[in-house]
Amino acid sequence: MPDMASIAAALSGVKTAAEIAKILKDSASSLEQAEIKLKFAELIGALADVKIELADIQAVVQEKDQFIAELEKKLQDSSETVGFLGARYMKNDAGKPSGVPFCPTCYAKSKRN
Repeated sequence: MPDMASIAAALSGVKTAAEIAKILKDSASSLEQAEIKLKFAELIGALADVKIELADIQAVVQEKDQFIAELEKKLQDSSETVGFLGARYMKNDAGKPSGVPFCPTCYAKSKRN
C-alpha cells in the first residue's frame, strides 16, 4: 500500500499547483513576463511531481490488486474437494484425495469437515 508520505507528497504537489494557478489567474499586468514564465515553470514542475507520485501510487495499488487476486485464487484452489469411495477429501497438488474424509453431514450443510 502506498505509504502516507507518498500520498502526502502528491497532495502537497496538487496544493502547490493550485496555488500557483490562482496566483497566475489573479495576476495583473503589473507582473513582468519573466515572472509569469517563472510561475508557469513552477506550475509545470509541481504538476510533473504530482504525476510521478500518482504513477508510483498506481503501480503499488496494481501490485496489491494482483497479489490479492493470487491469494483469492490460492484460497479457492486449496478449498476444492474431490470425491473418493463415497466420501469427500481435500485435493492435493496432483488432484488426488488427501487427508481424512469430511463428515458427510457437515460437508452437505456447510462445505466444511
